[in-house]
Amino acid sequence: MIQVAILGALCVGTAFGIVIQPDIDLPKLTLEKACPGTHMGFSYSGSLRRHYRYMQRRYTGCTYVQGNLEITHLRHKNINYDLSFLRSIRYVSGYVLIGLVTRVREIPLTSLEVIRGNQTLELFGRQFGLAVTLTSRSYGSRRGLQELQLPKLREISGGDVLFANNPGLCYVQTILWEAIINGGRKAMLKGDQPLAKRCLPCSSHCQQQGTRRCWGRGKQLCQKIEPLTCDPSCPYRCFGPGKEGCCNSQCAAGCWDETEADCEICKNYYYQGRCVGWCPYAPNTYAFGSMCLKF
Repeated sequence: MIQVAILGALCVGTAFGIVIQPDIDLPKLTLEKACPGTHMGFSYSGSLRRHYRYMQRRYTGCTYVQGNLEITHLRHKNINYDLSFLRSIRYVSGYVLIGLVTRVREIPLTSLEVIRGNQTLELFGRQFGLAVTLTSRSYGSRRGLQELQLPKLREISGGDVLFANNPGLCYVQTILWEAIINGGRKAMLKGDQPLAKRCLPCSSHCQQQGTRRCWGRGKQLCQKIEPLTCDPSCPYRCFGPGKEGCCNSQCAAGCWDETEADCEICKNYYYQGRCVGWCPYAPNTYAFGSMCLKF
């Protein structure tokens, strides 16, 4: 039986006060909340205060972002930004953009496990699944973003990674990005660490193969890396050595065996005990979050 971390929802239509119990048989199902993402890039509407409150309402309690997670324009000097509402997000189906966030010290995406990247952000003629840029109040200043906290991030399935013009941002240069992205995709750190020598070192608890790797201060922000090296023939993840140890293409973040029923997390959708690329065309079966629900 699959032990995948389910990322869907039992409470659907909650905006209308409706609770629907889908006809599914899953052990230890965790109650999840899906919410729509955005596709605005660096633009916003209304005032900066309204933009921040809109983001708060949209993502409070959210675990699954259906679309893109865009955290932008947190730069008003008279707003006391509280981003604790981001801590519950575990899965983003599109890309993650963090930009122009010059009045916050940290972004606490401490539960985020997978960025699926089925939509990517185009910048500089390339496609990105994660982009972080323009996070300090002035070039050469540490006033602004210092920690991007992603201790549970296991996989970015689509798009490259970009860090550009974040002079005060610490620790991203310690991350082993090859453990998060694969398939020839890259992490680009463009002129990002002129002040990195002023950052405190990672905790001694974060030591991995002779190198300290972390997302911020404290042992709870260590990067966790699976020690297994996959065979070059494995296009995705692996659970053991050789060609026989490759995970199924429907798995994200890892697996316990070779079939689509042995995934740690589904790359696309979960349906009747296994991971699938899309929900079947069948009566009363619908895609919601990363689950195929039959009502």
